Amino acid sequence: MNDAVRAEGVGVSFQGVRALDAVDLELRRGEILGLIGPNGAGKTTLVNTLSGYQTPTTGRIHVDGRDVTRWSPERRARAGLVRTFQAVRLFPELSVLDNVALGVLAGGGRRKAARAEAMDLLATARLEQWAHHAAASMPYGAERRLGIMRALATRPHYLLLDEPAAGLNDRETDELTAVLERMPAEHGVGLLVIEHDMKLIMGVCHRIHVLDYGRTLAVGSPSEVRADPAVRRAYYGEAEEGNHARGA
Repeated sequence: MNDAVRAEGVGVSFQGVRALDAVDLELRRGEILGLIGPNGAGKTTLVNTLSGYQTPTTGRIHVDGRDVTRWSPERRARAGLVRTFQAVRLFPELSVLDNVALGVLAGGGRRKAARAEAMDLLATARLEQWAHHAAASMPYGAERRLGIMRALATRPHYLLLDEPAAGLNDRETDELTAVLERMPAEHGVGLLVIEHDMKLIMGVCHRIHVLDYGRTLAVGSPSEVRADPAVRRAYYGEAEEGNHARGA
């Protein structure tokens, strides 16, 4: 199956320190894959490697069957692999609608149809009431959903989301969850979500990939990962009898 992003044996070393060690990962179109692990597990390094901001020391990255290991982030984006960052990078003085319309144009959309397509995306995220307001005037939770919609406007096949729920309250997280749940079916996109909010991860992801010390610890459904003793020890801090939990 070629409709996937694949990391194959990916390793990254920084001055002799192994940040990633022989990691294999697959993100398919139409699925939501969670990427979790303790602090320092290598999650951000892996996403940087997938998106082209970090060159792997070993291994290969493929997008829809093409080897993109040496491609720039911009070239990968044109091939359908797009990412967001923890800091939302909006054009604050432009309207919310125009922020998304620029995403449509960046993805090859027609100028005449860009604003209509942008409005449809805002409706998907329940942001249409903000369409004609400056992006700088939005509340924080709405701003984070806007950043995702602008990335989605570029028509990616795969979208990598770096802690989309960071700083959100419970209501805002629920609103974000509802948006993420619909995206694969409505837009045919594969989502990779780095997130510390386990309620969101367990509720929205089809599969979860767990890293620890730069290596894959487990891959499986939310229920499989939740029940895995190694994951519980590494991520939730649970100890085996007679041992101390990591970080305790």
